[in-house]
Amino acid sequence: MKAWWLAAFALPMAALAQEPPAASPTDEIVVTAIKGQWSLEGKHIRAAQAAFLAGRERYAPGSRMFFQVYAKGGASADGLRLTLRNGDEIREVPVDAEMRFGIPPLDSDDWRLTVNRTPAQMGVKLWILSPDSSEADRKLGDLRLYCRVGWALLKDRFNFIQRAGFEAIGGCDSSRIGLYTSASRPLASAAIVAPDGASRPLDILKGTRYRIPVADKTLPDTARVKLTYR
Repeated sequence: MKAWWLAAFALPMAALAQEPPAASPTDEIVVTAIKGQWSLEGKHIRAAQAAFLAGRERYAPGSRMFFQVYAKGGASADGLRLTLRNGDEIREVPVDAEMRFGIPPLDSDDWRLTVNRTPAQMGVKLWILSPDSSEADRKLGDLRLYCRVGWALLKDRFNFIQRAGFEAIGGCDSSRIGLYTSASRPLASAAIVAPDGASRPLDILKGTRYRIPVADKTLPDTARVKLTYR
């Protein structure tokens, strides 16, 4: 029986199921809502940073790991404020014009990333991008690393049996895992293109979610995942 891991590490999050459901979950990267804000715990951020450093040279040399804020339901980003907090110590986290931000290495699990929005108003996407990659034209190696970093970031959301099962079948290297991620816009097509130019379409769900062949050992990390939008 196939085990499926439907994931986006942002747009919808990961879920384990026996078959691909008709609609994927709508959990967000944020895990704790406090006093009208949402926050992400330091231990999860540090786990993601460690996984990125461990896999970067293998899968996506030169790549960057960052996050991007996106509004939901017409919410405004005016006055948006991101901060790292550790007790009384507060550090501002700058956000660029594309609503992207990085998180510096943290020295303890006591830090927490907080945003002055509720989960209903704003969410956060995880990105791994090489210098020659974009959302519409990405190296497969970026996405293989994305799978590993996303799992490190989110695995505490799953119970012991689910975590053990994912690891036992090989995690992101297993052909029994289906990794789906979401595009920022409705898709006309999604394809994987090998270095020799051979191309094949990727499955698309719900118009924006597409399956990434991270476990296909016939494809090198330099293969490209290419999207066209409607």
